[in-house]
Formats: sequence, structure tokens, C-alpha cells
Amino acid sequence: MRIHEDQTGIRVNAITTLADGTDVNGTLYQVMLDNAQDLEIKFHSGPIDDGLAGLTNEALLAILGHRLEVVNGICPSQENEAALHYVKQAHQALDARIADRTARGVAGTQKT
Repeated sequence: MRIHEDQTGIRVNAITTLADGTDVNGTLYQVMLDNAQDLEIKFHSGPIDDGLAGLTNEALLAILGHRLEVVNGICPSQENEAALHYVKQAHQALDARIADRTARGVAGTQKT
């Protein structure tokens, strides 16, 4: 399912099901570049206690935040500043969620 396409030629598909029928909705993404190179982004799925098997939302936000800081250092703009602010806010919200789940003893599990 196509979830993004832009003027640069980058296209992103969310892969929902593997060829063998395995449900991977929300965990696997295919990034297609104009030069026909494909990149795969795989997120962790399931309890962390079972072992980490992919990228976390927090790690991806850290990457994006760093990139925005670098880009804004080269070409500062209000839009970059706003984007960086919201990325940091999203990261803080997820950190607060982890702290809450740790305090309740359900961190690393799929318990609510």
C-alpha cells in the first residue's frame, strides 16, 4: 500500500502481508528511490523481552531529529525549527510512555 510519494521520486509502501501470509502491518516498509534502489525499514514487533528484532520508533525519531539539526545548521529555516520541535515532542511523548510502562511493570511486554 503506497503511503508516500513526493517530487523527488521517493515512494514508500507499507507492506501489510508477506508472501507466506504473515501479517507485518505497521512493521515493514519499502522505500523506492528513483534509481531503482530499494531500501527496507523494519520495525520491532512483539514484546521486547523476546529480543529486539527491528528498529524502534524512538530510534527513528532520534535519527530524524539529528538529521533536522544538521540540515538546519546548513540551511536554517522556521520550517526546520518547527519540524525539529515536533520530532523532539514526539520523542518525549514516547519516552514518557516508556517511563509509565516501566513504573507499572509492563515495559517490554504487550500488556496495557
